[in-house]
Amino acid sequence: MEDIRKIVKEGYEKGNYERAFRINKMKLKGFELSLIKSLCKTLPRKGKILDLGCGLGVPYDKYFATKGFNVTGIDFSKKHISKARKNVPEARFIYKDFTKVNFKAATFDAVVSFYAIFHIPRKENRGLFLRINKMLKPNGKILVSLGTGGEAYGFEKNWAGAPMAWSTYKPKEYKSIIRGAGFKIAKAVFEGKPGDEEYHFWVLAKKD
Repeated sequence: MEDIRKIVKEGYEKGNYERAFRINKMKLKGFELSLIKSLCKTLPRKGKILDLGCGLGVPYDKYFATKGFNVTGIDFSKKHISKARKNVPEARFIYKDFTKVNFKAATFDAVVSFYAIFHIPRKENRGLFLRINKMLKPNGKILVSLGTGGEAYGFEKNWAGAPMAWSTYKPKEYKSIIRGAGFKIAKAVFEGKPGDEEYHFWVLAKKD
């Protein structure tokens, strides 16, 4: 198997994710907005949110920040972290691999990750969700978007102008992993349909 992290990191640095996926999607609406509102209404005022694989900081972190939440974003693309700091100056952004961050236990009210977890080797997912659980306060929440393909390794030579790689489970396995990591699932829904360009599995859950 190729080095997924190397491909993903270089892909986001060399490609133009912003033009391909964000230029016309800077505001949340519809499906995503509904789930994010469901999350936000359960969080305390000025609650702490950690975004794993934050990318450009928009639209998600910008939305959280404008609602008064204390936002920390993690990403290993220098280009994206630089843009995120400009896009959301009121948030804190850290340049690092999000699977290697270690915050104190019970630091955050919520941990979110959008279109990022499927860029790490899937065998690391169980450990990641266990660490996320530890970082959350009692009754803390997660909102994550995950893959649907069930492939240990997927590769595309030209994705947003550069090579890109993925590693995913089937939704049933993701639910098992999340429950096994100590979460109670509140919502588990699909974005799109099989064959669509955007076909993902979203999970909203609470620390059990």
